[in-house]
Amino acid sequence: MDGNNIHLLREDLTKEFYALAKSPTTEIEHLLEDFNDDQMLFRLEAKAYEHERLHAECQATIATQNTAPTTEERTSEPATTTHTTEAR
Repeated sequence: MDGNNIHLLREDLTKEFYALAKSPTTEIEHLLEDFNDDQMLFRLEAKAYEHERLHAECQATIATQNTAPTTEERTSEPATTTHTTEAR
């Protein structure tokens, strides 16, 4: 074998090696991308859930503050009385 044959053989083996390694490597890359995408989706969903929860709490607080007092609440408030003094 001369140097030229060794060089050609090395190129062929290198191409075959990369072709064989490409499929599992590509599959691993896809799995990692899916994993990272799932993590990102989880984070986004968690933030959206927290935002919705806070929004619902704020709406409930506003609704509570904007409701008119009930009849019971109005009657239980102390009545203001005015005292008049008669001049003698």
